[in-house]
Amino acid sequence: MKTEKSRLLKLRLLTSVVSVVLFWAVLEFILALCEINFKKPVSLFFYGFSVATGFESGTYLRDPDLLWKYRPNQKMSIVLQGETLPREYSINSRGLRDNDHVYEKNPDCLRIVCLGDSWTWGSGADQDKVYPKVLEKIIREKSGIKIEVINAGVAGYSSLQGLRFFRNELIKYRPDIITLFFGMDDSAPAYFYTDREQTSYPEKGGMIRNILQKSRVYQFMDTSILFVRLRNRKMEFDKSLERVSPKEFQENLSSIMEIAVQKGIKVVVLNYPLPPQSEKDRHAPVDGTFVYNRVVRQWADTYHVPVVDNYSVFKRYDPEAVFHPMFDAHPSNEGHRVIAEELFKVLSDKGWI
Repeated sequence: MKTEKSRLLKLRLLTSVVSVVLFWAVLEFILALCEINFKKPVSLFFYGFSVATGFESGTYLRDPDLLWKYRPNQKMSIVLQGETLPREYSINSRGLRDNDHVYEKNPDCLRIVCLGDSWTWGSGADQDKVYPKVLEKIIREKSGIKIEVINAGVAGYSSLQGLRFFRNELIKYRPDIITLFFGMDDSAPAYFYTDREQTSYPEKGGMIRNILQKSRVYQFMDTSILFVRLRNRKMEFDKSLERVSPKEFQENLSSIMEIAVQKGIKVVVLNYPLPPQSEKDRHAPVDGTFVYNRVVRQWADTYHVPVVDNYSVFKRYDPEAVFHPMFDAHPSNEGHRVIAEELFKVLSDKGWI
């Protein structure tokens, strides 16, 4: 009797699975026949910066805590306005745009870890010309000490992602000094969700999800779920909603500082210069530069943290020399050199190198 019931249960289950598959296949065929497509919703999408293309190309990996990170051991290029820029970006085994570094630190070596967004990562700059690498060279030549500067910048990262990255990964490098360069992406208007509200699937199971995303039926279901989730929100960009508010920005910096104090790590913070305005890069935040720079200054005064005042320093130079011609909200190779020189001066004045 039990055997018969078990057989019937299995038969019903098999029938249900086959029915669902057939229904899915028929619906998929009808949608394809009618050439009906549904735009795939992207939960991780910010004004002026989309990680969707990075997921699709394999440049980024999803991360439930960091939201996204670079796929390790890759050589990538950047496409801007449909044009592939003639520069290759190498990502190491830990997802950083740098050489490989072991966690264990040589006690005779000073180690600096530079946290930040694309200004630190070096969008548009040569691998060896980004300010962390230039700083390393300057310190080695002028101070003669054993030095290691790690570029831990990730394009698009906010201070919240920086905090999580530092707390969960970068602290393993046991740095003597960290530099913080956040605010530009914090100030960027959010698309429906702030960074704290954002969610990202873990990379595990990503292969199945990537396959499903090619299905019109899956796209329809995914889009429908997104619309339900957003039914109480404005279905348009809310430019008054920052990815990270100024208040949360200050809290994130303070959380990083608390970890640094506990570990005996010295901290330096950098602010942004005012980028030239251009229609080529709508991500150039003018108001955000003022507001978040002011937060940086107030926070630094509270914690007695030295500031690299790029806002004032860049005014001494021709914008065409220090800003990238295509990434006009980012520094050129020369701009990175200027940042490195100023950072070296601050470190020297503090007697840290």
